Amino acid sequence: MDAFEIRMALVGHLRKLNATLSSVNRVVDHLNVHAECAGDLWKCILQECKKGSLNHKLNILYMLDELITTPSSSPSPSSSSSSTSTSSPYRRFVAEQLPEIVNLVVPEERNGIINWQSTLQILESWKIKHLLDTAMIDEIQRDLEQRRLALQAHQDVSDDTPRMSDKDILRRFEEDRERHKRLREEIWVLPISSMSKEGGMNFVAPSPGQSGRQDYRSNLLTLSSDNDKALDVEFDNVWESTSDYNEDDVEEMLDDLNNLHRAQEE
Repeated sequence: MDAFEIRMALVGHLRKLNATLSSVNRVVDHLNVHAECAGDLWKCILQECKKGSLNHKLNILYMLDELITTPSSSPSPSSSSSSTSTSSPYRRFVAEQLPEIVNLVVPEERNGIINWQSTLQILESWKIKHLLDTAMIDEIQRDLEQRRLALQAHQDVSDDTPRMSDKDILRRFEEDRERHKRLREEIWVLPISSMSKEGGMNFVAPSPGQSGRQDYRSNLLTLSSDNDKALDVEFDNVWESTSDYNEDDVEEMLDDLNNLHRAQEE
């Protein structure tokens, strides 16, 4: 296939794209196989995203999620060896144009709020997996929240925004179930840790006299490579749900100690 045929094939796949995994994988496989044309194919994705309906734009966003989170096992025809790494060209494109993509999926119009919640879930998933810059994602999330509040503040009972047809609403329900099911399955998947057995055995936990979080985190991260994100993700998740050491913890430990002494005396 020449470059024109590759582009037209992608356009055909994108226009038939729905929320099913088979449909998403068809597009992802095509993009991975022809990664040597990544720049041209990315332009096709943006063009179709600009022209599609709100539901179709959301399907494209979920396709991008599959594209940048799933390792590619399909070698490019121009490559001499098979690559199993994540499609870095597409991840770079997503990172560079993420604000534009989000604005296309959640346009600044009344109906754009339909894609608001699903888009936030995708962004949160990318942040947890450390796929893109977390500061950029935080900024986009804040912008989306402000946009939602602004729409609510200017809500008008006589709003004449065109409503979705009953057929489109039913289709949206079906595809939302499919998309949310996949997102719930993926949110628990963490990258596989490459920590060696020796590295784990040599890890030294911080003593009570250490400063705590900073020393613990620095010791932990020295055991992982730049590509080893599993421990970092797990640490962040656990640490955010752990309260600071305070007087309540001291009182609780003293109560436990007193209870132990009374039990021994009995």
